[in-house]
Amino acid sequence: MTRGKIVSILASFAFCAFSAHAVDWTQYGGKTYNVPADTTNEVTEADFDAFNAISTVVFENENSAILITTSNFPNRVFYQGPGSVIMQEKAIFQGGGYDTIIRRKIGTGNENDFVKFVFKEGMNSTGGTADLYYFYDGSKHSVSNATLYLDGTITNVSFYGADAGSINGRIDLGENINMVSGLSIAGNNDNTKNYWAVIRQRGGQVWSTGYYLGFKGSATAAYFLENGSLTAGRNSDSRWYVFSRYLHFRQTGGTFVNTCWHRDLNQNDEFTLPADFIYGGSAIASAWLENSTPKFLGPMNLTVMGNAQVDAGYLQSYVSAGGLHKHIISVNGGKLTMNTRNSSVNVYYAFNGGTLMETAEGSNMFGNNIETNNPVWVRIYEKGGCIYNNNGTTSNNQYLNLPNIMEPVGNVVLSVEMSDELRNKVWQTPPSVEITDSTGAGSNAVAIVDYDFDSGKVTNITVACRGENYSGESGVVTANLRNKAGEALLSTPLVCTVGFCQGGDVTFAGGKTIYARGCTNTYHGATIIDMDRDGVYDHPVEGSNLEPVYHSLYLKSSSDPRPRFLNSTSVVVRSGCLWHNYDGDSFSKSFPACQRLGFYGGHFSYWSVSMKG
Repeated sequence: MTRGKIVSILASFAFCAFSAHAVDWTQYGGKTYNVPADTTNEVTEADFDAFNAISTVVFENENSAILITTSNFPNRVFYQGPGSVIMQEKAIFQGGGYDTIIRRKIGTGNENDFVKFVFKEGMNSTGGTADLYYFYDGSKHSVSNATLYLDGTITNVSFYGADAGSINGRIDLGENINMVSGLSIAGNNDNTKNYWAVIRQRGGQVWSTGYYLGFKGSATAAYFLENGSLTAGRNSDSRWYVFSRYLHFRQTGGTFVNTCWHRDLNQNDEFTLPADFIYGGSAIASAWLENSTPKFLGPMNLTVMGNAQVDAGYLQSYVSAGGLHKHIISVNGGKLTMNTRNSSVNVYYAFNGGTLMETAEGSNMFGNNIETNNPVWVRIYEKGGCIYNNNGTTSNNQYLNLPNIMEPVGNVVLSVEMSDELRNKVWQTPPSVEITDSTGAGSNAVAIVDYDFDSGKVTNITVACRGENYSGESGVVTANLRNKAGEALLSTPLVCTVGFCQGGDVTFAGGKTIYARGCTNTYHGATIIDMDRDGVYDHPVEGSNLEPVYHSLYLKSSSDPRPRFLNSTSVVVRSGCLWHNYDGDSFSKSFPACQRLGFYGGHFSYWSVSMKG
């Protein structure tokens, strides 16, 4: 079934290029009516009461539709897809509070047959808020693939599903949406049902006053922000709690504002799968990780790519038992701004293009990455990366210590092959990807799915973090897709291609000095010093006759362990200063593999004359 065709049908409605057929609805009171294939039946104001008395509407194919040309919404009718219910005018729901008729009677569909509810001009209610429980049949928790398509202004309507204010279905938000939504998205409060929700936002404005994206451990939730603005959380608290079995959040455009993603410690044992946060294209996300109280539980995968600009605050995590979750941060493009100095995380940073900007006050970039109880791994892949120190303190002497920067060891995962089984499978929500090495040696590889909202299919699998130390034997590195309770969802695992990876260039930049000491860096490629590339060097007070302070990659004095860049093939100074403070030591002591030293601006201070020794 090609459900994407519904989109073209909706477009034809917008231009009134359709032929609606009148029906004598009085014949079907309390009965079932079948909408013929490729047919649109009209419900007028005069027909409304008779149509509302129908028990069930069954659409014979995805091009079958009911066009309602009145503002009244038929709230007693069940619908079975595929097909569409189109409100030509703004829908007005009578009454306020928990409207039990609306709650009980807005339709259900078979698992693979979407019912699409189209509110072209939005919604409103009289007498208060109408709580729209549109995936609840009044007697049971039903699993439905119904889709609610919304555009225009939505006022005084909250979008709930069955039990504990949670949606179980799909919401497609149009380019002109202006909406306030409330409470949960996916889940139920007794943690026994596999509830789910997928939301796509094409533009406009959405303000979520609710707390949860996903509710309890049985839920699966996904949000796709393609354009427009999304403000998440409840009032000034502005945080989304994540209780899902699996959460997929992907932003390709627009603006996302959220104080934090938040998981309560007492919910931790229910989660077995990661949350995937993916930012690409022209995405702008502000303070979406915890910026005050550390509350996020994992494991979590964060991927930044394209031209995305993500301000992440800082990351902390803790578990109720069994040590720390490992979070994998993949900086493959754009810029990720976050406080990396955290003592209670277990993080693998993967640079393969893109910039990580450190903004925190303090003296230890990436935390204490040599501590075994709170390890931090920093890996550079072939496209390299940029580490930008933009420390918020006013003193240029507030250095940040450089971490050990390594290249991956052994083979990495280069790609995950699609299979015919995967291409043909329809998914209620985007699944997570689990990569397995039969030798047990490989670790840290992360792959994410590209999920088509209209068809419900996975169109591609992208390797976000290539990991390291994977076996080179054919067929032993595989991937499977998982969802909800964590079961493997493909009968035959996907084949992963592995191969050797050599580290790329590393650029050091920023508005404050990066202070290197005691580091053993193993990446290949160039070491690029570009500390003042954005004109951020400190200007003295006017009239002081002092020279401006140029920021440095500063190699610490001989009283501390010497930083070693063992495999770096060249050093390039573009701006700022490469500062060496080892009396009598030569250049090759810190850069033993360097074959080229280039200056294209900037400064070179306190080096020994000898370049070899």
